[in-house]
Amino acid sequence: MSKNQKRWTKEEDRFLIQHYGAMTLQKMGEHLHRSKESVNKRLTRLNLRASDTALRKKWTLEQDAFLQENIDIMNNREMAHSLGRSPSSIATRIKVLGLTRKTAMRRWTLQEDEYLLRYYGVKPLSHISAKLQRSVQALESRLNRLEVYGAKAHVGHITVCELAACLEVDVHTI
Repeated sequence: MSKNQKRWTKEEDRFLIQHYGAMTLQKMGEHLHRSKESVNKRLTRLNLRASDTALRKKWTLEQDAFLQENIDIMNNREMAHSLGRSPSSIATRIKVLGLTRKTAMRRWTLQEDEYLLRYYGVKPLSHISAKLQRSVQALESRLNRLEVYGAKAHVGHITVCELAACLEVDVHTI
């Protein structure tokens, strides 16, 4: 143990044992004034992480069959909703099973990005979606990747982000 690390107390260990599985590692760390990584290491030392598999839902043959049947029909979010899982869990399982989609996901072009940025906040997402032939969720995801946040509300023909930039204030202030 390095000199900067503080020792774990019996009270902290009891807290971890009591709340493991009910709270996230991040929340437990915040409560104990420790890092998420520190909490994770301590859980491992307390042999609680070995029982982690009990917290995870096992994949059934029926669920695997559902993925195989619907991989080309539904996106990960839709399959996740149908199976009661997260989209990232679906993506991981697809990789584990070695499944591939017949049609690969379309890459965003520079023209699509420009159109999206030009009309976002001016036209409804449903109109932009129809023009670009992409789902509204795909548009929202792309906007996040382009680091355009909080621009859904708009007044006239200026987005909240544009107004914030003009006023030189944070977008959340508006």
